[in-house]
Amino acid sequence: MMRDFSHLTIEQTAASAKVTGSSGRVLALYSSDSQDQTSTKASSGKQRNVPAMAQWQGNQLVAVEQMRDDTTTRTYELSPNGHRLYLTTKIENKRFKQPFTYRFVYDVDQVKLPGK
Repeated sequence: MMRDFSHLTIEQTAASAKVTGSSGRVLALYSSDSQDQTSTKASSGKQRNVPAMAQWQGNQLVAVEQMRDDTTTRTYELSPNGHRLYLTTKIENKRFKQPFTYRFVYDVDQVKLPGK
């Protein structure tokens, strides 16, 4: 799973934002259109791997993912100068004495934009 965070692709439009990992898996999805929200159940009725629904909180895109005993919150935020992307992940679990938090820092200057 950590390998998925080695490279991020972020696509943003006026109505949506999508964060995709290096495997192609959608890691976070924000949409102002309720019809774009991804269903959490496959036609078989079983839970499938769907992106965490995200929301904007100021200048941060915050995605919360609920699993059995875990709540994982990922916060995507640009540095004040716009040269770095910070991805802060907080995992909460009843078995932990306190939440576990780690942070990735991406150098935005290394980003390759489509068509360039």
